[in-house]
Amino acid sequence: MIRKFDEFAVLSVWKGSYDSAINKGKSQQEAINYASAVMRKTQPMVAAKDLPQWFRDGMVVK
Repeated sequence: MIRKFDEFAVLSVWKGSYDSAINKGKSQQEAINYASAVMRKTQPMVAAKDLPQWFRDGMVVK
């Protein structure tokens, strides 16, 4: 359930960034690039491969 809330939050940030770029006159591709850059800078990665080793090996994963 937490993952779904996180996905919603991430999508909201991406869409807001995209819309902001479009409203500033950027092209669709420029807006996509901008929104993706914002995501890389502001949102942590939560896939297992992105977590510290002790998270992957411990009870957190189980």
